[in-house]
Amino acid sequence: MEKSKMSFEDYLLERFQEYALRSADDIVNRIDKERERIKDKIESEPDRREYYETLDHLLETLSNQVENSELFDAPDGWWHYVISYDYYGVYVFLNKQSLIEDYVYEDDFENNYDIFHNITYNTELVDQYKLFTVPARLLSPEEYANKYGVKFDTIRKWIRRGKIRAAVKNGRNWSIPELTEAPNHERGYVAATYRWDKQLYDVPEGFEFINNYNKVEINQLSNDKKTFSLDFSEVGSCNSYGILKNAAEKEKLEIYMISNPDVKYYAPGFIIESK
Repeated sequence: MEKSKMSFEDYLLERFQEYALRSADDIVNRIDKERERIKDKIESEPDRREYYETLDHLLETLSNQVENSELFDAPDGWWHYVISYDYYGVYVFLNKQSLIEDYVYEDDFENNYDIFHNITYNTELVDQYKLFTVPARLLSPEEYANKYGVKFDTIRKWIRRGKIRAAVKNGRNWSIPELTEAPNHERGYVAATYRWDKQLYDVPEGFEFINNYNKVEINQLSNDKKTFSLDFSEVGSCNSYGILKNAAEKEKLEIYMISNPDVKYYAPGFIIESK
């Protein structure tokens, strides 16, 4: 390998280790910064106050767990800690990155270095361990309705129409993670991804082919708000099966996915990787 390219590899790793979270102190300090950001959000977005206050409490609990643990520093190389949160809770992971085979070499990199561009586009995640979890409390539909000042029937309607995808079904009862915000009608439909690893049973009529795949992405067509693209694929594969359905068919599939314990909804979340 050319000396300049080897120097670029060394330079990437050096910069990565400077900005990455690599110790318990790094994690605690970064959580403190995130909590300051959240406090500003509480002031600037009062309509989301309950969500941000709940998130702040969970992050405080996570920080205490890390601070009171005997967490080791991240191993040398491309190992680092990551803080993340979604509807289901807040977490700390230990991740390992690796340079991709055909990484993008930058000429004159010392003077044209963009840390996020270069590390993001030149590395990939190769290993991950979840070390800490603070789960969001599960609310009954009645508790959730009271929290947002709506009728109980409204909650059932939101679940049936796929507007509360993080809902969890246990037998005949539903629970909703406390970090799940009430649907924002101004946003309209939000795309969704579901994955499963087991054979699915009692599949809705018209979707018998579903077990040929283990992932589906649902999107609303921009030129026809009543029509949706359902892209079925195998995880890690580019092969997909796209079909178009009306809103009623889309709702039938989504409620099946949401209520099936063998199907995982990939909730949108927030990832913190740097100091």
